[in-house]
Amino acid sequence: MNTYLFGNQAVISSLDFKQLPRLQGAVIVSGIRIDLFEPRLPEDIEWQHEWKESDDSVTLGVARHPSGFLLRFPELCDVILDTGQRYISVVPHETLDEHTIEHLLVDQVIPRFLAHEGHLLLHACAVNIKDRVILFLGRSGWGKSTLAALLHKAGYRLYSDDCVMLQQHESQWQSLPTYPSLRLYEDSIENIFAHDSSLSPVSEYSDKQRIALSHEPEHDMSNLHAMYFLSDPEHAASDIEITPMRPGNTCIELIERSFRLDIGDPSQSRQLMMATAALTQCVPAYRLSYPHDFENNATLLATLLRHIEQ
Repeated sequence: MNTYLFGNQAVISSLDFKQLPRLQGAVIVSGIRIDLFEPRLPEDIEWQHEWKESDDSVTLGVARHPSGFLLRFPELCDVILDTGQRYISVVPHETLDEHTIEHLLVDQVIPRFLAHEGHLLLHACAVNIKDRVILFLGRSGWGKSTLAALLHKAGYRLYSDDCVMLQQHESQWQSLPTYPSLRLYEDSIENIFAHDSSLSPVSEYSDKQRIALSHEPEHDMSNLHAMYFLSDPEHAASDIEITPMRPGNTCIELIERSFRLDIGDPSQSRQLMMATAALTQCVPAYRLSYPHDFENNATLLATLLRHIEQ
């Protein structure tokens, strides 16, 4: 069994995760256990919710069963969660390559599992800039990973380009590193990492490529300094604009960008609202709008760094 680190949580698995930092020589008392099995599906399944694309196709279905939940990724796999035993088993529908399995577990399943346990996890990228952690939030395809790549290339430490784990410590919020890799489309790779050869597929259904970075586990937890919410590129400003956001709008968007498992549980919803409200009160939020033009990258980077310093 291999032991990995996701945020501040140990992950113990027979699977070989290439993107998670390994924990070497650590004695793990409690961790999330993951295996690839073909057991019978749980009985008494009760379907709760489906996440859909704009064309109404289902990307993820969630069902309850007596010991936890079942996550169904259509045409890919079922994932059985035993929440009491902290156990996750993957049941492929067909032959599923290792990149796709890791992508689904790291980018979808583990964040939802931990969110159900009460942790706050956001669909965002996080970068440490001179001991100040900055979050970039927005829908898939709006440029979070490209911004993270630009900042990484400029010498700043990437915490994650897709999932951020946060925790409150007194009056401060801290960001915990999850996994150090970038997921980019070909045009971003060509313009930012022109000669990088450390590429691997994200999954069998995605055109993105993954660029692996350092995998050494680091336990620093720098304070969260600011949050930048990206605008829709279709309606981006012709110039770079950074404007303060109202607390109510910030809280709503944080809830929209959070990982959840059982969205019908009132206590979980209350807990999430309280956490996002507390985060909104402590950390300033800004709307970031800019023209998506690679020739504008240097100006964008300089403007962002200047705003963060100020």
